Amino acid sequence: MKKHSVILLSLPVLIISCGTIPDDQFVAECKRTTPAASSARWQCLKTASAKSEELKKQEYFNSLAQRCESFGMQRGTPTFNQCIYQQNQIETQNKLAIESLRIQQEQLGLQQINQGLQLLNTPRQVNPTITCTKHPGSYTTVCQ
Repeated sequence: MKKHSVILLSLPVLIISCGTIPDDQFVAECKRTTPAASSARWQCLKTASAKSEELKKQEYFNSLAQRCESFGMQRGTPTFNQCIYQQNQIETQNKLAIESLRIQQEQLGLQQINQGLQLLNTPRQVNPTITCTKHPGSYTTVCQ
């Protein structure tokens, strides 16, 4: 009976935690510093996820800032801020365009699959002019 209760208690923790765990140094720190399947581990993983997201945002901003600096703009100026804004708009539009293309390709693939299935499911018409004749006294049949 104890085996079943341990399995039932640990399974939800595994299922819940798998969807949101960032795979980075923050998770490694949680694994080193907290007991497995504990509320402390869960809280640490939630914090690690938030840290990871913040780090990604900071890296993204830094990439935009480097791009604007490469255009000759200096941090802290209105033109630099405008550049960051415009570069972010461009990145967002590019991501939307890529996602739109992915969806279109997926739809085209589904249409092609449906067309193939329709061809497979279309009943084949037998030519009604074919007639078969069995010759009397023999085992042969001739169809024309």
